[in-house]
Amino acid sequence: MKRLILLAWVSALILFSISGCDGNQQSTAAQQPDAESAQSAADAALANANAALAAAKAALPAWAYMVHPAKMITGGVDHFASISSANQVNFAFPYQGQQNGHLIVRKMASSKHFEILFTIDRGQLMCANREDCTVEVKFDNEPPKSYLTTSGDDANSTVLFLGDDPDVGPDDADVIEAELNKAKVVKIQAAVYQNGSPVFDFHVEGFTDAKLMGATPAPRSSSAP
Repeated sequence: MKRLILLAWVSALILFSISGCDGNQQSTAAQQPDAESAQSAADAALANANAALAAAKAALPAWAYMVHPAKMITGGVDHFASISSANQVNFAFPYQGQQNGHLIVRKMASSKHFEILFTIDRGQLMCANREDCTVEVKFDNEPPKSYLTTSGDDANSTVLFLGDDPDVGPDDADVIEAELNKAKVVKIQAAVYQNGSPVFDFHVEGFTDAKLMGATPAPRSSSAP
């Protein structure tokens, strides 16, 4: 009798174990499609984010490289690289309307130094035609630095040359140019008459000396004099 009871109890235990395994297998099978769906959704979200990031980066202003024949009897070429700010500002009347800032690097055939120009489309830069005037320049996460400015010979109030005059002191323009080779983002803050001191963001990644100096003039037409 005891053997029959023990046998019945063992049989019941086996049946319970089998039914439990079947239940676990069914539960696991039910969970697997949910996990696959969640992973697919995560992969799709990541792909969309990467696509959006790539599109945003592609929409940023890019460097443009140019060369012009030097206006010198000895010949040679002048090299230019320019980029517009990623942000825009809107000044008060009479200079209203969205506008960018512009950063220009140039290497003239007549000079052994680089020149760095900051320009706006409209308005009056307070440092234009003033001595001992500075603007703030920040490279990536480095602390901002103050750089002296000079003006062009035409006294244009929308253009500043950044860095000391190399004829009278250390050439900070060469320092700025070297930093541009390493930086990703440059911020320039300059006072503008009756419009505060706006900050212009330049996404400068990709600039190199090789690209600046490697550009060559377009071939002249055979019909050119």
